[in-house]
Amino acid sequence: MFQLAQCGGIPSGMCDLWVECGSRDACKYTWDSARNSNIQMKRGGWKGRFNPRCRFDRLFMRPSSPPMLKADFFGLLGLKKVPSTETFPSDHWAIWTYFTLLVRESAGSSKMPSENFEEFESRDVDLFSSSDEESPPKRTKSRSSKSDD
Repeated sequence: MFQLAQCGGIPSGMCDLWVECGSRDACKYTWDSARNSNIQMKRGGWKGRFNPRCRFDRLFMRPSSPPMLKADFFGLLGLKKVPSTETFPSDHWAIWTYFTLLVRESAGSSKMPSENFEEFESRDVDLFSSSDEESPPKRTKSRSSKSDD
């Protein structure tokens, strides 16, 4: 947060989704020369002396009132080398986040159909993921009961 503090911090009302989802050390650094061989640290004599790591890439959210979205999982993708090149997809890891859409009913309005989002819940995401990446929590499908009027 040092970089953020220097420019005034996170704006009021915003939240850092890495923090919201538990601040897991395994997904703290999105640019990590200790794990990513795409980062060549030859300048300045750093090679072998230390491995710089930073959380350059962040995801922020400003919650609505009433809340409509909840962050459930924060992880990283791209931790496995591309087989044909034996390099990582990037020198930064990708941020992977799951959200829950909080559906609220109000007088005179219809409920947003969760079926529109069903296809994303069951999709198996393996974008160069590796075994050391933690899988997100299992998602459960909730359906509203439908009645004939």
